[in-house]
Amino acid sequence: MSYPVIAPKFRGPPDSGNGGYSAGLLAATIEGAAEITLHAPPPLDRTLDLASDGAIATLRLGKTVIASARAAPLTHPALADTEAVLSRVPDYATALDHQPSYAGFTRHNFPGCFVCGPDRATRDGLRIFGAPFANGVVAAWCPRADLAADDGLIDEIYLHASLDCPSYFAFGDTGLVALLGRMHCEIHARPRIDEPCVIYAWPVAEDGRKRHSAAVCVGGSGQLLARTVNTWIQIDGEIPKPPI
Repeated sequence: MSYPVIAPKFRGPPDSGNGGYSAGLLAATIEGAAEITLHAPPPLDRTLDLASDGAIATLRLGKTVIASARAAPLTHPALADTEAVLSRVPDYATALDHQPSYAGFTRHNFPGCFVCGPDRATRDGLRIFGAPFANGVVAAWCPRADLAADDGLIDEIYLHASLDCPSYFAFGDTGLVALLGRMHCEIHARPRIDEPCVIYAWPVAEDGRKRHSAAVCVGGSGQLLARTVNTWIQIDGEIPKPPI
């Protein structure tokens, strides 16, 4: 059992943790690919209970389940042809050139989001800005030294976070209010500090209030670092509050 606390720095909406970052907390305890389901908005500044046996993990606040995870192979059809997906990913310079077209610069539901918030300072948030590209979005990301784990590579929690928000902007509708409901992610390798990475995300399907998208993170040599299929839940009214 461990007892993580999601600091306000790692928020998505103003009152809850960024979905990808929160998912990464559980995924880091799972061996291999992990499917993480967010059952409630992750509360900030609260001591949580994280239990994991390497195959199943649960994050709780008291008796309330915040998120759960399980080891599961990532076999979604959207990612079946890896070479075709990677062929659509541009180089870092091209991704950076597209950054001014990021829709979040003109309209953003959560401008203070740790991952994609334009209000976050350069050394504060990840500032991953997914701009329209090839029927999806593309973002340039050069991870900082403060995101590294003890082995000197970028902590996989931040790699999960990096694959979150671009998969929302892939829908191309900044008026859509949606929260990450599920992330099924597989990490192949973790990037080095200051490695120029490119994230490409694209929409997959819609199912009522659910929207599905996929994303990949590619390293400086064009190698696949991580891939994910995400499910977003459309919010039609007030943003849900975390449990107390």
